[in-house]
Amino acid sequence: RFVARNLFEMTPELLCQDGEADKWLVDPPREGAFALVKALADLHQSPEWRQGWKPPQRIVSLNLCADQLLQTLADPEHILGLSPLARDPALSLFAREAERFPSIPPKSEVVLQLKPDLVLLAPQGQSLLAAKLQEEGIAVLPVSGWTTLADGETQIRALAHRLGQEARGEQLIGRIKQALQHSLGKPLDRSRNVL
Repeated sequence: RFVARNLFEMTPELLCQDGEADKWLVDPPREGAFALVKALADLHQSPEWRQGWKPPQRIVSLNLCADQLLQTLADPEHILGLSPLARDPALSLFAREAERFPSIPPKSEVVLQLKPDLVLLAPQGQSLLAAKLQEEGIAVLPVSGWTTLADGETQIRALAHRLGQEARGEQLIGRIKQALQHSLGKPLDRSRNVL
């Protein structure tokens, strides 16, 4: 479904009326984006606007970056499965913990059988899979690797908000900052997980 709006007139009421959006195209980028972000902030600050919204309860991750964030932010009972890389100790900080979840290959027929209400995947390389899942009415959230700490904070906050776990997101950001501050001037300790 496609909805077009005059972003200069965007309100929390209109956001609720339009429903959930997987992607937004904002044009013009400055003033319209400001009005949209303000409406989102108002919506976030006013629980009465969010009545009827509930965070996803059946989540699949098909991306190693998302696997690790999901294990940190989500309640375990809401995780249907993780990518096959989640169990690889050479790649994943939480390989041992990931063993409790099913390993899900990035194939639409497998994912569709699970009936998830949110799928986390890579922004590159999984676009055909994302399109197929969205065609079937499944929400998709791309999760990419970080290039800066600011990117990481933004991504953690966005995913935590989507999961309804804002407090956990802020706690994770605090732990990361604390670990970075603690490590200044000290040799890197690779035996301890930060996430």
